[in-house]
Amino acid sequence: MAEWDGRRPWRTDAEIVARAQERLEHYGLSDVRGIPELTSKVSAATGKTITVEEVDDPVLVTTTALWIEFKDRSLILLRRHDPAYYRARGLFHEFGHIVFGHPACTALTNDPQMSRYAAGGGEVRGRVLISEANLPALYRNDVHESEAEAVASLIGRRLLRPRYEGDEEVFG
Repeated sequence: MAEWDGRRPWRTDAEIVARAQERLEHYGLSDVRGIPELTSKVSAATGKTITVEEVDDPVLVTTTALWIEFKDRSLILLRRHDPAYYRARGLFHEFGHIVFGHPACTALTNDPQMSRYAAGGGEVRGRVLISEANLPALYRNDVHESEAEAVASLIGRRLLRPRYEGDEEVFG
């Protein structure tokens, strides 16, 4: 892998958003009407069942959402006590990692505190721990997080807006 030269591999934020929109269109996610349909379509695209679990675990106190991939399924963990909007946004972000096929994080996969979630061959995906040894991976992580956030933002605009915009304008 080439050494990081300090430049981002995209020119503008608009390029990241355009790539995210392409992913959504590729997988038929641009017009979903709810989280069940979104989950079903991402599951169909990956060929794996997706289970979403809300957990109350101090290990995840600094992690809003986490994607763990197994050979035959994916598991997304959300913090139970976060507000519903925050959990939804975390879910959309993890779907961003999934549709971009972001890599696994060996350090988190092998972390003893994560072992109960990754038991049975699971890999923590879409995360990189910061250390001097993995600066090239951290550089890629910057790209991965931007891509996942762009997907989350686009899905959020679709699903997290008021149902009755006229009423929202009146009652604001």
